[in-house]
Amino acid sequence: MSIYTLKKFTATIAVAGSILLSPLWANAQVAAGVLTEITNFGDNPTELGMHLYVPENLENNAPVLLAMHYCGGSGPAFFNGTQFDELADQYGYIVIYPSEPDTAARNNTNCFDASSDASLNGTGSDPIGLMSMVNYVRSHYNVDDSRIFAVGLSSGGMMTNVMLALHPDVFAAGAAFAGLPFTCFAASQPAGWNSACANGTLDKTAQQWGDAVRNVNPGYNGPWPRMQLWHGTKDGTLDYANFGEAIEQWTNVHGLSQTPLSTTTDGINTRTRYGNDSEKPLVEANSLADADHDFLFSNGAFYAKEAIRFFGLDVPADTSSSSSSSSSSSSSSSSSSSSSSSSSSSSSSSSSSSSSSSSSSSSSSSSGGSSGGGASSPWLLLVGAALVLMGRRKRKLA
Repeated sequence: MSIYTLKKFTATIAVAGSILLSPLWANAQVAAGVLTEITNFGDNPTELGMHLYVPENLENNAPVLLAMHYCGGSGPAFFNGTQFDELADQYGYIVIYPSEPDTAARNNTNCFDASSDASLNGTGSDPIGLMSMVNYVRSHYNVDDSRIFAVGLSSGGMMTNVMLALHPDVFAAGAAFAGLPFTCFAASQPAGWNSACANGTLDKTAQQWGDAVRNVNPGYNGPWPRMQLWHGTKDGTLDYANFGEAIEQWTNVHGLSQTPLSTTTDGINTRTRYGNDSEKPLVEANSLADADHDFLFSNGAFYAKEAIRFFGLDVPADTSSSSSSSSSSSSSSSSSSSSSSSSSSSSSSSSSSSSSSSSSSSSSSSSGGSSGGGASSPWLLLVGAALVLMGRRKRKLA
């Protein structure tokens, strides 16, 4: 049995098991219009947290968006600092907000595991828990399995690449903001720092990058996920050179030329599209002139809308005959609990939380290449660069 076949079989069993164990299907839905914590959602070896946002006008056959935070962040902080929930209110999709725990194993940086062997081959670590979240939603709501998407910033952008590479049969598309190609950050431990990748000196051919994705799916012959990429030319945390490597990876996965179908410039953004359809490109790459690592927070509403546009979700929600709308259900699942106000305040990051994170981190140095570092200066840069303007909103927390 191939790795891909085994992963697909395991995912199918997980969904079926969730359905069998949830006879009161409708009662297991969360209250609409508020961010709600979900517990006991399935296999979760790295003890990820899960929050769920279900809009009041939930679409019949609803799309699902997995939205992954930056280093030092959390699901509620990413909810507060981005507009994906507000757009869900318009367009009727469900948003999953995972949280990476703040543990010594992750150098107390709350970074997703985009580096360990277990994560990159899909046999363990964060991808297991993340897929459990997706399968939880699939088993509790009327979901359109052809419209499941992933989005992330920095560490979450890395994980977007990982999840699309590992599960091309699940994710239709992804949007990676200031991320890295799949396997670029390979290191000896879940929070290992790969200096060659981060510094933009890990140069591979398009074929090599594409093979990294194909090799983890040896039995797969279906369509590959579409990918939207964003990167600032002045990124001092994850070098801009990685943007070109990611373009090479996903164009090669799709069997495309490195020559774009079209190139347009609008303000600071130069957008290249790859594929046969400029309206629905297989790969869309957005280069932001003079933008740094945390550009998303400079105009979060714009970037969220652009990701939703790329996914094709920017159409009014079809709520007709929707049996899965949870607006009439005020009770939460026994496996979910309301997020406390203290959780809301502690997870709403600001620049001050960056300094406290820095003071609480250990100061071991990281070596080059694929060696794993402690909570050293590269990790502090990654955390600190993302903890900006995250205290913007505090509302709709159950």
